[in-house]
Amino acid sequence: MNDINKNVCILENRVIQNPDNGKRVIMSSVLLLCSVILFLLSLLFDCVYLEGEKPLTPGWSLLMTGWLGIIYGYISWLANPIVFVGWIVLLKKDFELGLLFSICALLVMLSVLFYKSIITSEYPAYSRIIGYGVGYWLWVSSAGILAAASVCGLKKTIDESALNIDDKSCIRVVDGYHFDLFELLKKGYKIFSKNIYEYLVFSLIVFIVIASTVYLYYLNKSNELILILLVIVYMFVLSPLFAGYFVSAFSDISGKRFQWINFFKGFDFLIPLLLVNLLVMFVVFMFCVLFFMPVYFVGVFILDGLIGIKGGSVNTIIVLVFSFLCSLVIMTYLFSFPLMLNCRVCFWDALVISGRVYFKYYFPLIGFIILLVVINLIGLIFFGVGLLVTMPVTLNAFAVVYQSLIAVNKVPEESGEFGANL
Repeated sequence: MNDINKNVCILENRVIQNPDNGKRVIMSSVLLLCSVILFLLSLLFDCVYLEGEKPLTPGWSLLMTGWLGIIYGYISWLANPIVFVGWIVLLKKDFELGLLFSICALLVMLSVLFYKSIITSEYPAYSRIIGYGVGYWLWVSSAGILAAASVCGLKKTIDESALNIDDKSCIRVVDGYHFDLFELLKKGYKIFSKNIYEYLVFSLIVFIVIASTVYLYYLNKSNELILILLVIVYMFVLSPLFAGYFVSAFSDISGKRFQWINFFKGFDFLIPLLLVNLLVMFVVFMFCVLFFMPVYFVGVFILDGLIGIKGGSVNTIIVLVFSFLCSLVIMTYLFSFPLMLNCRVCFWDALVISGRVYFKYYFPLIGFIILLVVINLIGLIFFGVGLLVTMPVTLNAFAVVYQSLIAVNKVPEESGEFGANL
């Protein structure tokens, strides 16, 4: 374990000798070149087909004039500068940041699929989209290949420290844990009560940010750009603030003295948090694309054809069921935040371990999360004031569950076999 050149990765009680990582860097460079080529090719083909006229949307034309659409809420052109920055970042071998930019670009590009029309003149005049050309798919592929290049290079970094905290520690999932919901909430409240005034003030800050974004949305919900603003606020502000609850809870659980600054240490992990959020958004997006229509048609067949439920009730029930399924997908990655904050593992390892914990304790965790959601909904009923208490208590309880399910074991310094000591 002390010989870094051996590049040994410990994963689930097995010692894995990793291959030479130089090939991955070369492959990453090749994929980066492919991404540039695909982007250039996309400029030569039509990107969208418009109703009632010959397509006049070659990629080079949209690249030159598409920025004007931002004024009217069409943000897809922004994917171009994001891809350019991603290329530059990847050339500098910053694979983690490269993955961040490539996923951002990919999500912005895919947003075009939700457009029903585009601006075709400065009046503005709109034309309905009836299809997508080769240029569009080449454009999307360039971002997808850029993401693959980032992952390929990032794999080198992951292999060098995967699941290792300090070269003498390894993470494992605890077996046979019993969920005592009352005891977990009791421990969460105990952490809260030790520094109740500090938690209330910090929760008030978080509540003001949430309330402001919700109010801004209702004032401007007809503006498509407001959704982008909400996503930015969540990813760059709320996500690190929620991470602050975990940092403070872990500090208390480990017996350290309370420090107010712990609430804001989530901003130290902004890039990993962004990567996790973007990957989860992408997974949920692909889940919606692949499974919404099957769920919808099956739901209509069962509800309308067999049970006899008619009208808007069918759509409402299907949306609720599909929202629940999406929530189950998101739950898979709930432990990724505390893993990055507490164990300092890279974002990819955090996602992998989180998924394994979730599937090992599938039903108890779902029940526990539903309970936490219900408690916060109760807090929301009283004009949101109850959230000042329910948010920190439930997040502290989740931190307690994390500490109970995930153990950090020490690796013997002279032993090459780790599994026997678990």
